[in-house]
Amino acid sequence: MNVKYNGIIAGFLAFSLSIIIFLKEVYSFNKCKESINWPKIECIVTKHEYDTIIPDFTTIIPTYEYDWHNNKYTNNKVAFNPDYELAINAQLLNIGQKTIVYVNPINPSESILFKTTYKHPYKVYIFFSILLFFGLYQIYNFTKINILAQRK
Repeated sequence: MNVKYNGIIAGFLAFSLSIIIFLKEVYSFNKCKESINWPKIECIVTKHEYDTIIPDFTTIIPTYEYDWHNNKYTNNKVAFNPDYELAINAQLLNIGQKTIVYVNPINPSESILFKTTYKHPYKVYIFFSILLFFGLYQIYNFTKINILAQRK
């Protein structure tokens, strides 16, 4: 691969990644806002799934079952904007335990155990800004170099 294209490739990758991060944050924000009005119903924890995201740290994700208008649904979504405290609370739920779940009345297969407000993750915004700036700078720099090279 030609070395002169490394900058533009890095620029497009950084730009694309920053857009993906931004869209994920917008999605989480909208879902948190939307779920504020979801009705709560009773559910029962049916099983635990174990997820090792970080080595030597296992997260227990509860799977729960609930009835909505005589239809049974199963889900394992804890929250749209989970944090460490919610992860701990979710791990405290035992199999067979009854608890509350918040159900999307428009799409009852979508539910969450904990309502959360959207917390502004400033670290994510800073990371997003750096990636966006780097990506746009690399694209601009590549374009400028090519325009100058064509004029010669």
